[in-house]
Amino acid sequence: MKTKSLFLSLIMSIGVFVGCQNLKVHPSSSIFSENHSLSVVNESTEILVKMPKSVYEKKGDAVFWSLALEKGMTKLNRMILNKHVIVIPTDIGLASDVNFVQKKGKVVPVYNSYAQEYAQAFKVQVKLVPDISMAGQIIALKKDSYVVAEKEFCYLGIFKMDVPYEKNVFFLIGKKEPTENFVKIIGMGKVMQFFSNTQVVSSSKKENNKFKLLANAQIDEVSEEVEKGDLIFFPKITVSVLDNDQYIDQTEIKPEVIVQPKTLKKPSLPKESK
Repeated sequence: MKTKSLFLSLIMSIGVFVGCQNLKVHPSSSIFSENHSLSVVNESTEILVKMPKSVYEKKGDAVFWSLALEKGMTKLNRMILNKHVIVIPTDIGLASDVNFVQKKGKVVPVYNSYAQEYAQAFKVQVKLVPDISMAGQIIALKKDSYVVAEKEFCYLGIFKMDVPYEKNVFFLIGKKEPTENFVKIIGMGKVMQFFSNTQVVSSSKKENNKFKLLANAQIDEVSEEVEKGDLIFFPKITVSVLDNDQYIDQTEIKPEVIVQPKTLKKPSLPKESK
């Protein structure tokens, strides 16, 4: 309760700051437009998650799903950054689907008795639809102007979404290019907590718009500085269990055979003649 009150106090402070700076917290119609063609970004990767026996026996399959999501999204973010992905934001009346993570298959990990660990292969897919129905904006940063380090906190305004089902939701960060129709994906973050029925309003009457949700979030790996006003997009993620036989070298899970060295007997030498 104390943490929530503190966060709400911070949000109120952000509202005052936004008003004083006359920051346009809602994007112009030229950014999210019904006239833009919908562009969808699809990426996928395959990963192997290993876990100590003690952790798996204590936490079960849930920790495998969680680690697969974290590891997979980190790898996918780097793939997207390396490709310098560009998207064109739209406002074409899409429904806001807040079921962001879909899980497929059953976890059946392979046990390595020698290493005392379990292993499971996964495929993680991300689908980014850059529509306003699944988008928002960075409205405040912990530092004065920008964030370049990992694990820094920021505050988000989400335009039209309802509160998602998941607790920790990943988002991709987009920076507007000089040509307003284009947004470059520059990194990834994760929402820590959503708050509904709270709004941040600009002091300008023409910009008297509100966000449906507010959130505090953590910025992860980025390729450029993150600034107030940068856009965010919530992708759909699918985590699927793969057949372990194709990804785990069976020789690795066999106990290592330790051969004890033999002690050589000291050879008997002929006695010296007197």
